[in-house]
Amino acid sequence: AVNPDNTWARFVAAVVDRYRPGGALGRARGWPASTGVRAWEIGNEPNLAFFWHGTPAECARFLEVAYLVAKWRDPQSTVVHAGIANDANAESWFGAFLDALKARAMGSPLPARYGFYFDKTAWHWYTVPSNLTVGAPDRVRAMLAERGIPPKGLWVTEFGAPVWSEYPGPCWDPASPLRVSVAEQSGFVWQAAAEGMAGGAELMVLFQLFDDCGNGRESYD
Repeated sequence: AVNPDNTWARFVAAVVDRYRPGGALGRARGWPASTGVRAWEIGNEPNLAFFWHGTPAECARFLEVAYLVAKWRDPQSTVVHAGIANDANAESWFGAFLDALKARAMGSPLPARYGFYFDKTAWHWYTVPSNLTVGAPDRVRAMLAERGIPPKGLWVTEFGAPVWSEYPGPCWDPASPLRVSVAEQSGFVWQAAAEGMAGGAELMVLFQLFDDCGNGRESYD
């Protein structure tokens, strides 16, 4: 049972119970029994302080609770760790995160029994399609192997190249770094999809197909 004093555990149980196939929402709306959410990414870019203020070890505990609750409420669910942003600190942060999961296994049989609490490894690679094949995926796999963590399928849960040229967005800076025109973005999608397949990605999520106006001149978003 969920610890009633653990707010995060209660939340995860409620969400899975609502959205899983056969869950409360599907029953209320008369959906087919197979319709619902079966994949859960637990957090977003925790190696960036903008999204996660805690330590890698605290993120490991955050994932542990979510994984155990989600699998209890829906054993067929797929749980992935928070997507790691392809930032300068990505490798060091992910390494510390994996080390924290291994440390938890020193005092409990649960991490090893449950695959260290993630079914797939999730990453976010933007702007440069070759990130999806040149070194990065292989390095992720190597980091798991170095720690004796079983191989995991690679999910690219964000990839893309933000556009600058689409109305009503800020069509004001064709030289803005790491941004593309709509035509360039269309080429990027094809190349990145091919690179991702070559790199062994099982799933790729494109973000996003329109200009949401970014953050103006203060930030190239």
